[in-house]
Amino acid sequence: MSGSGKTTAGEALARACSCDFFDTDLLIENEIAKKTIEQIFQDHGEYEFRRLEKAALAGILQSSVEHSNDSTKTKMVVATGGGLPLFEDNFARLASLGTIVYLKCETEILARRLIEQFKSEKKERPMINLASGSKNESVQEGLNKKLLELLQSRAQTYEKADHCIDTTHLTPSEVVERLKAFL
Repeated sequence: MSGSGKTTAGEALARACSCDFFDTDLLIENEIAKKTIEQIFQDHGEYEFRRLEKAALAGILQSSVEHSNDSTKTKMVVATGGGLPLFEDNFARLASLGTIVYLKCETEILARRLIEQFKSEKKERPMINLASGSKNESVQEGLNKKLLELLQSRAQTYEKADHCIDTTHLTPSEVVERLKAFL
């Protein structure tokens, strides 16, 4: 899910293990669409974004094949958008790359992290825009409700991961240490 620490922990793990790091959201924004995710959602909708996610994953898979040899697979860390594993055959394609780890986090913490990121980076997140609360609820409460709905709808797929780490009360370095155990 957004805010679980995928990019932060993924980058740190890749550095610690001297391997490549791919973030599907960053690939989409910087190399494929050359637009922010927010702009993609506004201009073309979710279907187009999911198509671009699949293209980013296909590029990562191709890179894996091109840089591996017969005896060893290329080491890489891949952080995906929270919805990527849910669509079409993306979960199976991820599994073909290697070990899948689900970074789980309580929705209240996810909401707080996303709001803090928005405030510090002024970076729009579709998740925040989807969480328009009623007059009587704050953005945090609305976002928390939306995240809870998403987690409930995605749980069955997320729980297929090879491993799960609850990041709710962990620092990024603690998450990395736990991730290293799965290499």
